[in-house]
Amino acid sequence: MATVHVTYGSAMGGGAPVLAPAPDKAEEITSSGTTQQGSETAPGGAYASVCSDGGSVYVVFGQNPIASASTSYMVPAGGCRDFGPLKEGDKIAVIDV
Repeated sequence: MATVHVTYGSAMGGGAPVLAPAPDKAEEITSSGTTQQGSETAPGGAYASVCSDGGSVYVVFGQNPIASASTSYMVPAGGCRDFGPLKEGDKIAVIDV
Protein backbone atom coordinates (compact mmCIF):
# COMPACT_ATOMS: atom_id res chain seq x y z
CA MET A 1 0.00 0.00 0.00
CA ALA A 2 1.30 3.43 -0.95
CA THR A 3 0.17 7.01 -0.76
CA VAL A 4 0.20 8.36 -4.31
CA HIS A 5 0.49 12.13 -4.64
CA VAL A 6 -0.86 13.54 -7.92
CA THR A 7 -0.66 17.15 -9.06
CA TYR A 8 -2.09 18.54 -12.29
CA GLY A 9 -0.72 21.70 -13.85
CA SER A 10 0.61 23.39 -16.93
CA ALA A 11 4.11 23.30 -18.35
CA MET A 12 6.20 26.45 -18.51
CA GLY A 13 7.53 27.61 -21.85
CA GLY A 14 11.03 28.88 -22.40
CA GLY A 15 14.39 27.25 -21.81
CA ALA A 16 13.57 24.02 -20.01
CA PRO A 17 10.24 22.18 -19.96
CA VAL A 18 9.20 22.32 -16.31
CA LEU A 19 5.88 22.41 -14.49
CA ALA A 20 4.40 25.75 -13.46
CA PRO A 21 5.22 26.88 -9.89
CA ALA A 22 1.74 26.07 -8.50
CA PRO A 23 -0.48 23.14 -9.53
CA ASP A 24 -4.06 23.63 -10.73
CA LYS A 25 -5.27 20.59 -8.77
CA ALA A 26 -3.85 17.99 -6.38
CA GLU A 27 -5.01 14.78 -4.73
CA GLU A 28 -3.76 11.83 -2.69
CA ILE A 29 -4.79 8.26 -3.42
CA THR A 30 -4.15 5.25 -1.19
CA SER A 31 -3.23 2.35 -3.44
CA SER A 32 -4.15 -1.30 -2.93
CA GLY A 33 -4.16 -4.59 -4.79
CA THR A 34 -7.15 -3.45 -6.85
CA THR A 35 -7.21 -0.56 -9.28
CA GLN A 36 -8.22 2.77 -7.69
CA GLN A 37 -9.32 5.81 -9.72
CA GLY A 38 -8.60 9.32 -8.58
CA SER A 39 -11.46 11.77 -8.13
CA GLU A 40 -9.84 14.78 -9.85
CA THR A 41 -10.06 15.28 -13.62
CA ALA A 42 -7.31 16.88 -15.66
CA PRO A 43 -7.74 20.16 -17.49
CA GLY A 44 -7.05 19.76 -21.21
CA GLY A 45 -3.34 20.02 -22.00
CA ALA A 46 -2.33 19.62 -18.36
CA TYR A 47 0.63 17.63 -17.13
CA ALA A 48 0.58 15.40 -14.06
CA SER A 49 3.37 14.80 -11.58
CA VAL A 50 2.93 11.49 -9.74
CA CYS A 51 4.96 10.56 -6.63
CA SER A 52 4.63 7.34 -4.65
CA ASP A 53 5.36 7.18 -0.92
CA GLY A 54 5.42 3.80 0.84
CA GLY A 55 5.48 1.41 -2.12
CA SER A 56 5.77 1.03 -5.87
CA VAL A 57 2.63 1.48 -7.99
CA TYR A 58 1.46 1.16 -11.56
CA VAL A 59 -0.35 4.24 -12.94
CA VAL A 60 -2.32 4.99 -16.09
CA PHE A 61 -4.42 7.95 -17.28
CA GLY A 62 -7.65 8.03 -19.31
CA GLN A 63 -11.37 8.79 -19.23
CA ASN A 64 -12.12 5.57 -17.30
CA PRO A 65 -8.66 4.11 -16.58
CA ILE A 66 -7.91 0.68 -15.15
CA ALA A 67 -4.36 0.23 -13.85
CA SER A 68 -2.55 -3.06 -14.36
CA ALA A 69 1.00 -4.34 -14.76
CA SER A 70 0.55 -4.81 -18.51
CA THR A 71 -1.08 -1.46 -19.40
CA SER A 72 0.47 1.03 -16.98
CA TYR A 73 3.68 2.84 -16.05
CA MET A 74 5.50 1.94 -12.84
CA VAL A 75 6.33 4.64 -10.31
CA PRO A 76 8.87 3.19 -7.85
CA ALA A 77 8.60 3.67 -4.09
CA GLY A 78 9.96 7.10 -3.26
CA GLY A 79 9.98 8.06 -6.95
CA CYS A 80 8.17 10.57 -9.14
CA ARG A 81 7.23 10.64 -12.83
CA ASP A 82 5.65 13.31 -15.01
CA PHE A 83 2.95 12.58 -17.61
CA GLY A 84 1.27 14.62 -20.30
CA PRO A 85 -0.14 16.39 -22.03
CA LEU A 86 -3.43 14.97 -20.78
CA LYS A 87 -6.86 15.23 -22.36
CA GLU A 88 -9.70 17.18 -20.75
CA GLY A 89 -11.38 14.91 -18.17
CA ASP A 90 -8.57 12.34 -17.87
CA LYS A 91 -8.23 10.66 -14.46
CA ILE A 92 -5.49 8.58 -12.92
CA ALA A 93 -5.80 4.96 -11.85
CA VAL A 94 -3.28 3.29 -9.53
CA ILE A 95 -2.60 -0.25 -8.31
CA ASP A 96 0.13 -1.77 -6.13
CA VAL A 97 3.04 -3.47 -7.86
